[in-house]
Amino acid sequence: MPGRRQASTVHSHRRRPKRRYRFAIAPWIVISAVAVLLLSGVTAGYAWLANQGCKGSTTTLNVVADPDQSKILSSLAQQWSQNNPSVGGGCAAVAVASTKSGDVANIIGPNWDPKRDGPRPDVWAPDSSTWMRVAQARPDAYDMMPSLQPSLARSPVVIAMPRPMAQSLGWPNAPIDWRSLVTTFSGSHSWADFKHPEWGKFQIGMTDPTKSTPGLEALLAITDYNDDEQISQDELDHTSDLARSVTRYTPDSDAMFGALQMADASGKALQYVSAFPALERDISDYNSTNPQVPLVAVYPTKGTSDADYPYLVLKAPWVGAKQRQIAAAFLSFVQGQTGRKAYADAGFRGPDRSPTPLLTEARGFQPHIKALARMALLPESINKTVVTWTALRRTVNALAVIDTSGSMARAANDGNGTRLQVATQAATHAFGMFNDQSQLGLWQFSTNRTATTDYKELVPIGPMTSSVGGTPRRTAINNALNDLKADGGTGLYNTALAAYKAVQASYQPNRVNLVLLLTDGRNESTNSTLTKSQLISQLRAASDPSRPVEIITIAYSGDTDVPALKEIATATGGREYSSLDTKSIDMVLLTALFGSST
Repeated sequence: MPGRRQASTVHSHRRRPKRRYRFAIAPWIVISAVAVLLLSGVTAGYAWLANQGCKGSTTTLNVVADPDQSKILSSLAQQWSQNNPSVGGGCAAVAVASTKSGDVANIIGPNWDPKRDGPRPDVWAPDSSTWMRVAQARPDAYDMMPSLQPSLARSPVVIAMPRPMAQSLGWPNAPIDWRSLVTTFSGSHSWADFKHPEWGKFQIGMTDPTKSTPGLEALLAITDYNDDEQISQDELDHTSDLARSVTRYTPDSDAMFGALQMADASGKALQYVSAFPALERDISDYNSTNPQVPLVAVYPTKGTSDADYPYLVLKAPWVGAKQRQIAAAFLSFVQGQTGRKAYADAGFRGPDRSPTPLLTEARGFQPHIKALARMALLPESINKTVVTWTALRRTVNALAVIDTSGSMARAANDGNGTRLQVATQAATHAFGMFNDQSQLGLWQFSTNRTATTDYKELVPIGPMTSSVGGTPRRTAINNALNDLKADGGTGLYNTALAAYKAVQASYQPNRVNLVLLLTDGRNESTNSTLTKSQLISQLRAASDPSRPVEIITIAYSGDTDVPALKEIATATGGREYSSLDTKSIDMVLLTALFGSST
């Protein structure tokens, strides 16, 4: 958890090469697909192996690091190997893979698949411990997170503003925070109110909090206004104020800086964006390119959230004693003089917030930060905030398919009714968060729901604002959920295929198109001879990369055929989730639909 301490010692610094920001504002895509792409196709791994000074077999430590620091760790691993490291008489190696923290946070768990997700991490090095808490919101990942979270470096999340704009608001002396900016420039207010009509409308930028650390930390700081580590409903309601105020929205910081760089080159930086969340070191990188309008770092008066770069040795079944020994030895090297200098040279503060020589007042920074670091939020509060934000912004075209086989009539182990009752309560909550621009339909399935199928359409896919037989869609869906009864077997395979084709038939461009399939059993259809291998083949044959549809599966008990659900999801680019404890179904369902894992 980020500490509340003041900055102190200044480290030596060597100017690093300028970074060229790419301009790539991508449309929203389901994050599970992003994770598959990044981890299976784009992730770069660097293994540095000591071939001398050790004998016997090699034990490799797999480190999955955020791209912000993966090159640093790779270089340090190479230097560390020069010391001829060994463990238990054998050789020691370190392999560093570069993967965005948000992607790892949403796939890390006991079901990590090396073929799909890349090498299983022994050590996870995200850019912020907040991503660890995102992972902890999922029951399957909670127990894997370590209690020890040493910090390798820090970079505060600040408000990036063009210098002239910040100065017009009284920077660096006047207090400025996110809430005041959103309030001041809501409605009809513009820069004309500050005697700068040439700047036009106040443009608040935001990066996707399901992918971007500055976006996530800023969203949490704005929402948790009283800084009590918890999110009240009143605070959550203000999330919509920020959502309405955002005029520049990009998937990550590189896209935001890249677009700003292009605007600056054409003399339009002051019209492109007025304020956006960014890491302090990224502002320093941007200014090193000598833009016409440099940025300054505004440190929110209520405190900054720090990207604290934790080093997490996972409590995973595949992390053995030798991996832990190597992890400890490599950490000691990274925290030593060589490692500290490498991070300082790249513009990071030390773990104690000590600055580098680049972070000067003349360049728009506070070398010694006056405000204390904000406390990290609880996992439940983070999940609740991200879910609310995503539901406000994400436009979905979805078909929910709920298992109503006889086993769903069994008592839920939380004592609050049957499995079906608990699941429908969670579904009612989750479906109620769909925004008005989304579309939703509802099916149930067991066996012989109709004369020819194991599934039955209860509410056709359609806009949330439309009516079904004269009843508002939201009401029709809630009524259908309340009327569900459990009986019969589990007609899984033919239902999955039919649901996939139904969403394909109602495909909506520029939306997330998906099937959400929840079941507590395994295929028992008497209405179809479709085998699992035939189902997977037909799903793959029906897929259309230009019209992607994903099946997201939720295994709802220990009796569920999890391997089959995993194959079904993977064949369509989706992901599988498990809720073996029915107490967790609400969180799992929300995460599957709206959390950063989709």
